[in-house]
Amino acid sequence: MNKILYFSHVPWNWIKQRPQFIAEELSQHYQVDIFQEKAYVSNLVSGSVSKLKIITLFRLPLNRISIIRRINAWLMKRQLRPKIAEYDYLWFTSPTLYRSVQNIIPRKIKVIYDCMDDILAFPAIQSDPVWKKEMRKAEKEMIGRANAVFCTSEHLKEKLMARYGSESDEITVINNALNIYNNIHAETLPDEIATAFDSGIKNLTYIGTVSAWFDFETALQALNMYPDLHLYLFGPTEVDIPRHERITHFGPIRHEQVYAVMEKAGALIMPFKLNDLILSVNPVKLYEYIYCGKITIVRKYGETSVFGDYVYLYDNASEFISLVDKYMRNELTLKQTPETCHQFGMDNSWEKRVDKIREKLPQVTFANPDNIRISSNTIVLNEKSYIDGLVQNLLDANMDEIVFLDGGSTDGTYELLLEYERKYPNRIVAIRWKQPDNSVFGDAFRESVRRNVQKDASTGDYILIIDADERINLDFKQHITLSPASIATPWLQFWGDKIRVNTADDAVWYPGYRVRFMRNVPELRFQQYSNLGIHYNFAQRGHRLIFGFTRSSMWQKLFAAYNRLWGFSYVINEKIIIYHLHYQNLNLFKINDLRKDEKDFEIIAVNNPAEGLAYRLDNQQICCLNSEIQPELKTFMEKYRRN
Repeated sequence: MNKILYFSHVPWNWIKQRPQFIAEELSQHYQVDIFQEKAYVSNLVSGSVSKLKIITLFRLPLNRISIIRRINAWLMKRQLRPKIAEYDYLWFTSPTLYRSVQNIIPRKIKVIYDCMDDILAFPAIQSDPVWKKEMRKAEKEMIGRANAVFCTSEHLKEKLMARYGSESDEITVINNALNIYNNIHAETLPDEIATAFDSGIKNLTYIGTVSAWFDFETALQALNMYPDLHLYLFGPTEVDIPRHERITHFGPIRHEQVYAVMEKAGALIMPFKLNDLILSVNPVKLYEYIYCGKITIVRKYGETSVFGDYVYLYDNASEFISLVDKYMRNELTLKQTPETCHQFGMDNSWEKRVDKIREKLPQVTFANPDNIRISSNTIVLNEKSYIDGLVQNLLDANMDEIVFLDGGSTDGTYELLLEYERKYPNRIVAIRWKQPDNSVFGDAFRESVRRNVQKDASTGDYILIIDADERINLDFKQHITLSPASIATPWLQFWGDKIRVNTADDAVWYPGYRVRFMRNVPELRFQQYSNLGIHYNFAQRGHRLIFGFTRSSMWQKLFAAYNRLWGFSYVINEKIIIYHLHYQNLNLFKINDLRKDEKDFEIIAVNNPAEGLAYRLDNQQICCLNSEIQPELKTFMEKYRRN
């Protein structure tokens, strides 16, 4: 079952809206985990129960303040970084959430944007130019990254297309809908609510968030004209409600109670002020009003006009008052039969909407590790004799992308790479970086800079660092797990036709692990540490990472804990092996080539007929394993060593 990480900008216990409905329906087909920011509001609905896993992310209040938004974005990243790569889809309901995590989303994960409202039209954002600019940038980047974009209305789709230059087929309209309950009127109402309705008083009832778009002026006109008329409000409020003896605000109610309230209501109303925000709204409550089969009075605009066969529409205050007058005189009747209203609900259920969403969702192709996209990175300089063997090895291992960076070879290496690039245009990339004339090697080479250039040119989900004289086992992809961690692999060396043995008393090379696989994420970079310009460290968000494979287990654990502070972790995978062929021709021995922080030992080839090839570090003799006891490795070496 595919996994969805569902970022909801609406608190789960807020009055039930589109994010909650869609998440619940999606959970019938996917594993859905809800991540929501901590809510600093008091008018939540208590007692709301969900079978979904709901995780609340800590954040600071006052998110409208720029510095607080930056801190909260950092907090979001810290909390989500270890978890995010476990999912197949990331579902966002607002760009406010996307901008906090966009730099830590692996490329293999499908991003879904469900645009519920025109976020730039909200009064709080309209009044803050800095915040509005941030949100516009975030929404544009999210639509550009998203694998699927949904929105609630045609009007909203047109606005998004005009604002960001999106094509019409890139955005799918998924209207709002309603939840179908088996017994919609079975819920018992609190005594205060039941008494208000049972008194027989004529009432106009509104269910939903009471905010700046609620037209209290027109509602008050009606109340002042009809002394026996009451206005009942259900839902959270974001504005001050006018003081009036016949306006009663009951606060939020559980969604299971909504239909019981509608059944008892006199007439249901939706008295909106038309503004840029409302014009894009496809009202959820209108679907529920119609399904309940009650007299309904609604402000007319593009998104509500299509419901004219079911509800009474008005254009202005006088038309609203006229409809209320008819209601007071019992002259308003239902426009459709209960059976027709019920069928309307069945045709516009959240189940039907999610069926359409599932048809549009991009297929996840990374559930099988064989389909992980990997880019190999190799820096070369005058290594023509190794290229054929390396390219053949990587092609046979089904490497998705092979990226070379040539540092100014003069032996024909770069020309050979260009031939391979022409032969395999969709798999092999050759980048040229010539060493500046008369430059000092260490000043100009800067291996970390070149590796970052390679990494930025790579499109894979993982990067494999492999040198020209190294090879990898052909089935390595089968052993990669979908993990957010980088991978450390064994590093085995050929000495002649033998394989070097790592022993626990070898202080230099043991245990021979190297972090060669890493996730291709922007915050992980290469960083220089040698004045010679060669070699590098990893840096996560600018912080140098530390590895201790040659140290005790205690040091390794300490280093690992330090790296995790910056969001970096690795796993050791013994089934992926890097084979080093540098010493396979003993005539090319490099003396004092250990290039470690430890003391340089002199390497001496020792032929011992009883034990096979050996080498000596200082006065310690270390034996090598005869590759003939592992015939497949001997064959591997012979095929991929050189031309």
